[in-house]
Formats: sequence, C-alpha cells, structure tokens
Amino acid sequence: DLTVPGYHAFISYSHSADGALAPALQRGLQQLGRPWRQRRAMEVFRDETGLAVDPDLWGAIVTALDASDWFVLLASPQAAASHWVGQEIEHCATTKGTERILIVLTEGTLRWDTSCADFTADSDAAHPALRGKLTAEPVIIDLSWARHETHLTLDNARFRADIARIAALIRRQPLATVVAHDARERRRTRTVLRSALGALTVATAVAVVAAVAAATSWRDATDEQAVAEDAARVALARELGARARIEQDPRAALTLAVEAYALTPEPELAGALLQAVSGAAADLVDLPPLLPAGYSPTDIRSSSGLVDGAGGRLVLATPTGAVVLDLASSQEYSLCCNPTTGSPPRQTIVL
Repeated sequence: DLTVPGYHAFISYSHSADGALAPALQRGLQQLGRPWRQRRAMEVFRDETGLAVDPDLWGAIVTALDASDWFVLLASPQAAASHWVGQEIEHCATTKGTERILIVLTEGTLRWDTSCADFTADSDAAHPALRGKLTAEPVIIDLSWARHETHLTLDNARFRADIARIAALIRRQPLATVVAHDARERRRTRTVLRSALGALTVATAVAVVAAVAAATSWRDATDEQAVAEDAARVALARELGARARIEQDPRAALTLAVEAYALTPEPELAGALLQAVSGAAADLVDLPPLLPAGYSPTDIRSSSGLVDGAGGRLVLATPTGAVVLDLASSQEYSLCCNPTTGSPPRQTIVL
C-alpha cells in the first residue's frame, strides 16, 4: 500500500541514456503481480506519461515527487550530468530523506567506499547531488545488462527477476512473497482468459447457428412466397384465358387473352389468344409472332386448349384444305380435301 496518496514510485532518469529502458521498467512494475481485475499492480510516475501540459513544469514535477512513496533513480553518467535529475534528487532527499531512494544502475560505475560512507571518486554514475547524503550503503539493482536488450518485457526471465527485486523493495515484502504472488496472479489470469475464451467460443457458435437458422428460415420463407406468387399468377392467367374464350366482344376477348398469355405463356393460353385473334381478325393487319410463315389471322378457323395434357391445336385454312398447328410441338399437320391438287403434305392425318 501507498504511505501517501498518489504513486508507489517516481522514476528519475536521463532521456538520452534511458529513453527506452525507463518505459520498460515502468510497464514491468505496473504489470508484475497484477490482479486480472485491475489495470496496474502499482502506480508508477514517469514524466512522459504522468505530466500534463503545464507551464509550471517544475511545479508539476514537485507535486508528483511529493505524491510518490519511493524515488527510483536510473543511474548513468548521463543522469549524473543532468541538472533536472539533480533537482529531483535534492528535493527527495530534503523532503523524504535518502532512505526512500532506490538506485538502478543502467550504465557506468557505482562503487561504495565504506571508509568514507560515500561513492568512490571513479563512480561516474553517481550524481553529485547524492554525494555526502547517504548514511549507509544503498541497495543497487544492476540493470546495465538491459541497455542493449531488445526484449524487455516480463516474458524475459532475467528482466522479470530484476523487476521482482525492485517491486519487493518498494512494497517492503520478501522477494519470495512477491514472486509467489506474481505466479499466483498469472495462473489466475490464464484461468480467467481460458474461461472467457471458452464462453466466447460457445457464444460465437450459438450466434452462428442462430444466423444460419435465420438465413434458412428467410430463404424458405422467400421460396414459399415465390411459389405462392407463381401459383397465383398462373391461376389468374388461366382465369383470364377462360374468360377470353367465352367473351362475346372480340376486342375484349383479345385484351383478356393477351393479358393471360403475358402472365403465363403456356400452350393452353396460346390457344385462347389465337382464338381471340381469329375473332378480331377483321381489325388486325398481321400477327407474325403467333402464326407460321405464310398465314394471316383471317386463315384461323378454330383453336383448342389443352388436349390430354399435350397442348392446344390451331386449325388454319389453306387453298387445298387445312393445316393443324400443334401448339406444344410446333408441328404442322396437313388436312387435304384433294391431296393430288395440292403440295405434298408434311404429315397427313385423318380426322
């Protein structure tokens, strides 16, 4: 727990030296041992993520320093030469004492001289603001190996181990306790993820089945509707055709027959149409699409509808007799009164 509201730790570093390591350290501390319900395991301040746009930059830094339980210094020769890092060290030492300063060596040398209780003169990573202020040898976590490491996440066993050491110091817990807690939370998170994945898989399967069922029902309904519409259209066409056959007004009969054949162009309705044409032949000039070549509407003598399901027939007058046109097969049958005086019939049948 925090001793003051705000942050568990404040990271002080040189951007030129540890611009990549500092974010990795922050993420590691926030994720190590994180319960699956929480965003972070601890709150860690770093200037690039914690500072809003503020004209009083130093004032905002001081506020964050005062709200932080620990001061984590990433020590390097560049940090030792940084004015900002020096100011942060001075403020922390003045307000909290040096007991809350945790040093992480990222580059250079840090050696402790017990004879004078201070860093040796060749310790190039020791900031001048630290010299003469420490009352005892500080704990130093050596992360200099990570400077050229490209895989700085908790999946890296060595990095995880060093993060655990830092977290144990900040939380004031034994290292074994921190490691055990992290392992337990990772197992719990994996269990929750597996359960969530299983539930998501089942939900997805149910959704897919429901979608398929809905699509099938829609398709079946659409097919049934199409069949019903086709049946209604055929029924209407046949009704119009029947009315055309008994209609006394030739023009009305022709209109009904045309509508019937347009709805359903089947042989029975073609017969009704041709019969209507014969009735209105006096007002028609030509009907090429319906009559064979060489015939005109005035040659139509009679027509029939379906005969034993084989189609209708049309009787056309010719100079030598008559021709029967089978509407289903389009074959012509010659009916000759005197076959010797006419052209040879294509097929001769006896009525």
